[in-house]
Amino acid sequence: MGPVAHRADYDNPLGRRGVHSPRAAHNLDWLENQSIALRHVFVILISLIGTVGLLLGVLHGVEAVFWAAAYWWVGALASPEQAILYSVDSISTRGASGLALPQHWRILGALEAVDGMLLFGISTAFIFAVMQGYWPLFTSHFQHSTEPSKSISSVPR
Repeated sequence: MGPVAHRADYDNPLGRRGVHSPRAAHNLDWLENQSIALRHVFVILISLIGTVGLLLGVLHGVEAVFWAAAYWWVGALASPEQAILYSVDSISTRGASGLALPQHWRILGALEAVDGMLLFGISTAFIFAVMQGYWPLFTSHFQHSTEPSKSISSVPR
């Protein structure tokens, strides 16, 4: 068992520490029981978070393209380039592209901005959940000593 086995993680309906797949839980257990150098743990965590972030970025880009296709299909914007520019600008809630939708389509821009804000929040939560699942792998390197450290006042003079 890993260093956090004493917690009540197993009552979670999503599985051990929120890991959805039994294979991923097995891999996490295997990683926790290995003697891995701290520099390798850093590489694993940074690679994992970078990969998840890259995949989420691609998914956000695909969603922006879908919104752009909708703007172009309904005729709200004149060209696909303008639609993509407006969509990326709107989904990131930046709002400074200089493009504006016709009056009767402006609600779409507002809905895309709300959608983008919610999705970036969900993506942040997902990255945090992934990091939280692998955090014991990192912290196990700092739990070598279980005895309390001596305070300055208890050191003999």
